[in-house]
Amino acid sequence: MRYLIRAILFVTLLTSATVRADTITETYSISIPSGSLAESSDFGSALFPKFNPSNGVLTSVTDTLTGTATWNASSEDNLVLTLVDAAGFGLASSQTFTTFTPGAQPITISLENFAPPNPLTNWQGPGFTAVTLEGEDNVSTSTISTTSDLVGTVTYTYTPVPVPTPGPAASLALLAVGPFLLRPMANQRGRQAQSE
Repeated sequence: MRYLIRAILFVTLLTSATVRADTITETYSISIPSGSLAESSDFGSALFPKFNPSNGVLTSVTDTLTGTATWNASSEDNLVLTLVDAAGFGLASSQTFTTFTPGAQPITISLENFAPPNPLTNWQGPGFTAVTLEGEDNVSTSTISTTSDLVGTVTYTYTPVPVPTPGPAASLALLAVGPFLLRPMANQRGRQAQSE
């Protein structure tokens, strides 16, 4: 029996907790109604699930937004688009469009942003959250519109709760040491059978 206990302790010591980064991806959309004023307009996204802390420890959030739009600009016009989270924190970057020609300008929106580490609490917990695309234009009569929704993807990177699993070293050690641990048990049974 003591050999069996030794074998169990030996394998337990060699068992490693596998810890790896994992990701969960959520998608959302942002609709910009036709003829929306580009100056100081906010366009909210559809709701998407927050990160559930029971999955592990959230380490980073990446948010991408892509799509095309039409910007009806005035001459010498600037449009700045910024993505912000539900608490109003601006993510890492903005996208700026500049034109010196009035009229309809096709623009390609491509924002990839990373949530700063401190407000990661805004992205996790029960329920849902949203992001907002903020538009700032230096001319009050400029408009922006889309023919289809902008598409966003939020990627939650997290460290899962570690689950102990036998590593390769434990399996090999058990195969190598197992016969030596079982031999005394067989010898002991043989002696008991002889004494009877």
